[in-house]
Amino acid sequence: MRIGVSIGRGRARVSAAVLDPDTNDVRAAAANTLAPADSDTEALRRSTTALPGTRTEASSVTIAGDWVTRSLATGVDLAPAAALRLAQPGGTALPPLLGWPEHLRTTARERWAVVSGGHDPLGRPLAELDTRAVAEFARRVRDDGAQGIAVTAAGSPAVPGHEIAAAEIIEQVAPDLRVVLAHELGALGLRARENTAVLNAALCPLAATVLHTCQSHLTHHHPGAAPFFVRYDGSVVNGESFRRLPVTTADAHLAAELCGASALAGQQNALVVAFGAETTDIGLVDRGRPHHAPQGTATIAPGMPVSLPLPIHETVSGGTRAFTGDGAAQAATDLVRVVTRLQESAVPRPVLVVGDPGAAAHLPQALAAHAPPNGTAAAAVGAALAQPAAEISRVVLAERSDLSLIQEEARAEALAAVARAGADPASAHIVAERVGPVGYLPSNVHRLWVRAAGHVGGHP
Repeated sequence: MRIGVSIGRGRARVSAAVLDPDTNDVRAAAANTLAPADSDTEALRRSTTALPGTRTEASSVTIAGDWVTRSLATGVDLAPAAALRLAQPGGTALPPLLGWPEHLRTTARERWAVVSGGHDPLGRPLAELDTRAVAEFARRVRDDGAQGIAVTAAGSPAVPGHEIAAAEIIEQVAPDLRVVLAHELGALGLRARENTAVLNAALCPLAATVLHTCQSHLTHHHPGAAPFFVRYDGSVVNGESFRRLPVTTADAHLAAELCGASALAGQQNALVVAFGAETTDIGLVDRGRPHHAPQGTATIAPGMPVSLPLPIHETVSGGTRAFTGDGAAQAATDLVRVVTRLQESAVPRPVLVVGDPGAAAHLPQALAAHAPPNGTAAAAVGAALAQPAAEISRVVLAERSDLSLIQEEARAEALAAVARAGADPASAHIVAERVGPVGYLPSNVHRLWVRAAGHVGGHP
């Protein structure tokens, strides 16, 4: 038995669902009666104790939480971090942290540096790695209170050696610093890769606290159940992967809600309107997964790109309350405008309404919206159904004749990665892959992407 738990909208919506892995039958329970929680700890307690008859049966509990999204929106619970860029001396036009909003920039302040190192897009060294400068920077930011450091080298998606060497130096001179390597968090786009790595370094202490809290509750309420966490794409990772790369759970609650709505309605392609009391999220689902931005084009804030392909969505202020007051007509007009714009950006699809159970009654009839059963627990259902996935994304330097061998190696790496994320190794399989030349570079430079998936505990 798998349990899905949803903690979203600043703890304003807490729900839970149970999945029978043999039948994929989801039973939402107590979704309408779980009141908003005052703390994440209380939200976890309520959601994990709300489902009777599952204490000894649960094999896993998957959580779709909004901790990371909340922290990125407010700057709260972000630990002091530092940014180290390895690039050609004097060749950096845009410094680290450029364009960061103030509430996020304060987490790194002026703890950044650009030192010699990195490679060009063809894999040629830009400069010899300045090992002394790396060590000096690590000592300085450690003494300045940093808890984590993100290392981003130019060209690391193709040649990560300088990032790895810098990490070894940092671990020797400042072993208490948590090191994040940017090549593990994206491919092309140095700034997006760097931003994502710095944010991850700042989020790691929060993730450790959340994981400890979850494990404590599971030990008491669901002994033997392993914790899993929903990612930005609606898939899941185990606790260790969440602790190491928490930034990948940004927009997790939204992703789970989109996937859950799709599953409850039996629609692989849909436009989902997720109502809350104060805000409404509108997003697209393609083949049961959130429609997402191309890698390197998503932003956490205006002018702040990240390397994660986050779900494309829009948030409308007001929520269901806006549809019951004097401004109801305007709220309906605004919502129809957003829905129409998103529908025009993709193949037209049915409109699903989840969240507030009374929301569908306030929508214009022209939308022909459908409210699936148990829609209040859509995010919890999405969490209960989610399975592990992992991607390998990199730039490779090879002649066409060598690509098949490199692809095979990437497939093996993706299968190993999804097993580390919590999938039963016997269930791991490749679900998609792409390879093609990078248009503005010589013909031997290719972008390679492989996605693997698997099942929690071997269950489909």
